[in-house]
Amino acid sequence: MTAVPEFTRLESLGWWRKTRNSPAREIVVNLGESTLTLFNKNDVTLAHWSLQTVRRVESAEGEALYSPDSQGRETVQITDATMIAALARLSAAAESVPAPPKRSRPILPIAAVILLVAILGGVGASMLPELLAGMVRSEKRGEVGNRLLLSLAPEWGRPCTAKDGRAVLIRLGNRLFGDERPDIRVVTGTLNALRIPGGVIIVGRSLLESEDSPEPVAGYIFREWLTAQASDPLADFFRVAGPVASARIVLGQDIEDAEFRQVALAYAGGGPADIPPEDYLKLFRAAGFPSTPFARSLDEKDDLFYALVDDDPFRRASYRPLMNDGDWLTLQSLCEYGSLPDQSLNKPN
Repeated sequence: MTAVPEFTRLESLGWWRKTRNSPAREIVVNLGESTLTLFNKNDVTLAHWSLQTVRRVESAEGEALYSPDSQGRETVQITDATMIAALARLSAAAESVPAPPKRSRPILPIAAVILLVAILGGVGASMLPELLAGMVRSEKRGEVGNRLLLSLAPEWGRPCTAKDGRAVLIRLGNRLFGDERPDIRVVTGTLNALRIPGGVIIVGRSLLESEDSPEPVAGYIFREWLTAQASDPLADFFRVAGPVASARIVLGQDIEDAEFRQVALAYAGGGPADIPPEDYLKLFRAAGFPSTPFARSLDEKDDLFYALVDDDPFRRASYRPLMNDGDWLTLQSLCEYGSLPDQSLNKPN
């Protein structure tokens, strides 16, 4: 496997087994120039794997299992979409052969895809984004989301990568959503939260620093998750991009950076969906913490404010804190200890 500059210096959490019968340990995975290094939370190195020997031995939706040996005795499980995409890109680079010179692609196949999808779906142009999004595999969705992050780095900043903070985000996601948790990331810029294609919800550093407790932050994450459930983020992206650009993405064709950025800016300005208060209350109830702190961060003129306060499931009941003080401080300082350089984000070719 050969290193690719865009993916050097990546880090993610993983679950490592020294042998098949060993218990899984939560560790940090570091992608270097030629090695995959595994170390524990105290920065003690557990293993060095040569990238030339790393193979993906199992996969499931949103996760992948890697091993440095053909028998799969020692393994690491990774759920971070960017790291999975990076390792897939590295594997493809090692196995690729020189490609023939690029030729201009005619518009006819793109128009044919749009027409065919419309005919088979039996719907009008308004439903094309959903139909086209349904044709895109999860790996490609992750590529679109990561490119969106890169494209809007001037506005949102870069993803923060401190190891302890990533562990806190995973624990937070488990508390909020259980096994259905999205990939929650923090960026250095000024925003509350936003869902992006690939099952990712980004949270702005400014939100973490402006709140006194994690409950309002969780409320903003709920809002973006509910919006993503109501409308596929990739379909929303396609709706802004238009049918031609959307079909090019479906066909695996490239979009110029300037055009992609304009679409990304329009997508980011779309705002959350109008979700019934009861849908919010179900999430707060299931996760076991009050909705009032999130309501207090909203405009009091918003009908959602009164519903979340008046019907707070823990208005008069005790609850387990969303996280301890140490984890909250770690989350608030996540961006102080490291962020990905622009070139290390997963940008499609």
